[in-house]
Amino acid sequence: MILRPLQLIYEWGSDLKNKLYDSNFIQKIDVGVPVISVGNISVGGTGKTPCVLLLANSYLAAGYQRIVIVSRSYKGSLKTPQKVDLMNPKATQIFGDEPCLLQSLLPQCSVWSGPVKYKTALQAVAFEKPDLVIIDDGFSHRKLARQFDLVLVDSTAPLNYFQPLPIGRLRESLRQLGRADAILLTKTNLSEDEKILKLSQIILKHAPQLKTSLYKSKLILQMGSLQAERDPLFVFCGLGRPESFKSALEKEKFQVVEFRKFPDHHHYSASEIDDIVRHYRELLVQMPGLKLVTTAKDLIKIQDPVIKEHLQGVDYRVEIDSNTRSEFFEKIGRHL
Repeated sequence: MILRPLQLIYEWGSDLKNKLYDSNFIQKIDVGVPVISVGNISVGGTGKTPCVLLLANSYLAAGYQRIVIVSRSYKGSLKTPQKVDLMNPKATQIFGDEPCLLQSLLPQCSVWSGPVKYKTALQAVAFEKPDLVIIDDGFSHRKLARQFDLVLVDSTAPLNYFQPLPIGRLRESLRQLGRADAILLTKTNLSEDEKILKLSQIILKHAPQLKTSLYKSKLILQMGSLQAERDPLFVFCGLGRPESFKSALEKEKFQVVEFRKFPDHHHYSASEIDDIVRHYRELLVQMPGLKLVTTAKDLIKIQDPVIKEHLQGVDYRVEIDSNTRSEFFEKIGRHL
């Protein structure tokens, strides 16, 4: 297979980088306050944003006063770290869509965005003087030291995803999961028991020390006023795995009559918005109850008043298995 040599080269480079950090040949930056990293080892969405929300809200409720969220300005124009300013009409183009979404949902926290996470964390800590930092998508960013590494694994992803790029979808080999302090299987309510068991076995084969640190979570759609038995949907989104959004809606018994997918972090052009609105209105004549739906991550990027008149955003919420939720947070707490 022509891709196999490329995969070996990619895996070798990734492992070499990690060995240099593991041996302290490359020094990590300690920002001087507790840091929790929420990350993954795969390309595409695993549910990091709703997990960051869960952690931030839980620690706010526990009495933490100043929490900083550090995110990367992916597809944003930032050259240096900055605090997210939602008053800027071009906020998502400057700071990135996920930092803006996090700031909109966590007004009590300070969300900082920048091209390099450790530099963003250093500046945020110097400016905010927080008592906790949460890093969005931090597992592969080894330069920043952290007290707890939480790695998310999407239980709905095909099993052939779980090998390194370019054959699979992994940014790092499965054996690197051994660096994690805990694994959180996400979207287990959208997967099958047999698949979840198989995935757990694959993980523990490569990181057996995580046997007591493997947790499960559900991804809950927050549909607002939408009703499955009543409302057919015209859906569009730009996600790492857009099909998972469609599957989640269908799992909730919604009828998705039109589905358009775009690249992750996509910024919609005026012509794309016009085309969506035109097609939606054409279908609306045939199906008067049709609703136009996207994700909250997509909605925050859309300013066009014509489409926003029709558009409804769907939020995600993560729920840790109720039998292990207390243990999950106690484990994190012992590291902070």
